Amino acid sequence: MPLRILHVCRCAEDPLRGDTLSALAGQRSLTQHTVQLGGATGAGRWSLAKLRSAARRFRPDVVHAWDADSAVAATLLTGRARRVVGLGADADLRRLPRTPALRWALRRADRVVLGAEAARRWALRAAPRLDPARLLVAPDAVRPTGALAAATRDEALARIAAPADARLIAIPAPLEAPCRVTELLWAADLLRVVCDEVRVLVLGAGPCRRDLIRFARLACDLEHIRFASPGADSAWLWPHVDLVWDAGRWLCPPRWLLEAHAAGVAMVGADAPGVQERWPDGAGFSSAAVGVHERADRIRATVAALACQAPPWRPRGEQSVQTLEAAATRLTELYHRAAEGQSVASPGPRPA
Repeated sequence: MPLRILHVCRCAEDPLRGDTLSALAGQRSLTQHTVQLGGATGAGRWSLAKLRSAARRFRPDVVHAWDADSAVAATLLTGRARRVVGLGADADLRRLPRTPALRWALRRADRVVLGAEAARRWALRAAPRLDPARLLVAPDAVRPTGALAAATRDEALARIAAPADARLIAIPAPLEAPCRVTELLWAADLLRVVCDEVRVLVLGAGPCRRDLIRFARLACDLEHIRFASPGADSAWLWPHVDLVWDAGRWLCPPRWLLEAHAAGVAMVGADAPGVQERWPDGAGFSSAAVGVHERADRIRATVAALACQAPPWRPRGEQSVQTLEAAATRLTELYHRAAEGQSVASPGPRPA
């Protein structure tokens, strides 16, 4: 008899969650139903009523809550079903110290899935009463490189109004705390002195977006700097990006970083614990690890990376990320273990 799985998430159309849910749909040993709570923060009364109704009607064996708000709602409303909680987003993890309800929900979960060992250590520090035996590390999956190349390089550059001979550097970051992105914009303004063909594309959304555009207009050169919203379809860009500048200190590698890695893009600025841990030797990916305030080192590393005519990282990117099919298989095994009350064990070896 198939195992009944109830997925609870803010939005199933999120690119990372949506791809994984689509891959899980092909698992014949599972019968699945998805409830979307909606909203960026918290769930409304109607969403909670919908979740309660789905839990009573579907009677799941395992409930998988894909984010912090879903974890709290599922713990309150899904009865005695086994619960798996996924905390793959940095924003959810950093809520742990100041959100008692989230810590309460995690203590009552049968499994808590985190994207990196650095995230596991953070969770144990932020919530000391968590059972370490229930925390396991399983990195998120991404689409393969072939699925990303939906546009030619000329088309990609034309979309962002860049010249055909431009070298493209992407800065994907949430535009919420502007100081780190501002440092990268200063570095971009210095870089154009030695590499005039470089165009910098800031991919992000947030409350500080307008202030950062104003800063770029006044302090830098908007001819060399572009702003774009990341969106669900930004994956087409990665095969045509020459370099990524990282502005974050991630506990878990975010979706855009996994997609860039799958496309084999090099990165400057891998000073995040979750990134360094997953790719300790760069895995042919990180061309240099420099701090966000080290402008001179960043420019030197960037010039050296752009000077490589045949980058060695291109063929290796896809080999060191988890595919969607592998992620679906791992999650299916995890659900069966949780339903049977087995001890926590990472479902299979981690990707090389």
